Amino acid sequence: MTEKQKRINERLQALKQAYVEGLPERIGEIDALAASIRHDPGSEKGREGLDALYHLVHKLSGSGGTFGFPAISDAAQLLEEEYEALEKTPAADGWRKIEALIKELRGAVNDALKQG
Repeated sequence: MTEKQKRINERLQALKQAYVEGLPERIGEIDALAASIRHDPGSEKGREGLDALYHLVHKLSGSGGTFGFPAISDAAQLLEEEYEALEKTPAADGWRKIEALIKELRGAVNDALKQG
């Protein structure tokens, strides 16, 4: 391995480590948003919260696989899809599905934290 390749690998490892270290904050933001809209996801404030939740999850959907955590990407993508389905056809059990998928995403994040 050349010196340049070594530096690139070290930089990539540092980026991955920074990503992992930021995961608790990201899942905390997701949990806080979910808690704030749990009781009335159909209200104006709830819709705004759902939009913010979608954007946070969307970022994880793309970044998880990039940093070697496909379970994060998969769980986040399922959450995105459920959000889109809920937007198109509001259903009484839609929020329960979203909460279940947040729990799945939290598990994927916890697994990534253990891997470090």
